[in-house]
This record gives sequence, structure tokens and C-alpha cells, in this order.
Amino acid sequence: MLQPPPGPGFGGAEGLSARPIRVPVGAIGLGAPLFDAAGDVFGDVRITIPAGRFDPTLEPKLDVLLVSVAADISADLRDSGFIRDA
Repeated sequence: MLQPPPGPGFGGAEGLSARPIRVPVGAIGLGAPLFDAAGDVFGDVRITIPAGRFDPTLEPKLDVLLVSVAADISADLRDSGFIRDA
């Protein structure tokens, strides 16, 4: 299971984060951050899976996929010059 990285917000060494969010009871949430053109965290990409369907052995593959998708979206945000409002 993902453990929260040290410190506030996103920033785990693997580019992943496990933070409390509002997910249905009995669900598992995995997420990776999205960055804007300034390199600031804009949001995240998250998968929410019913706990009964979650297979912990697949978590490493899901982690890689999430980070890859988040990197692609972040690149699009960067390339478009998108900067989040403060």
C-alpha cells in the first residue's frame, strides 16, 4: 500500500502521493500529481477502486501507469503555457 511521503502535499520520490481524500467507504484511491507550466501542483490524476476489487500485487503497475499519464498531462499543460490561478 502507498505510504504518504514526508512533508505536505505531493512530492514522493516516485512522483506518487497517498493523501486523505473523500472516497467512498471501502474504496482505495491511488493518485499522481499534475503540474502546470510554472511547475506548481495543479491537481492530480486518481484511480478509485472498490476495496474488494483491489489487488495489491497490481499496485506497482498502476503506480507506473498513473505517473506516466500524469506526466503526459503535465507536459500538455506546460506546452500550452497553462498556469493555475492563485
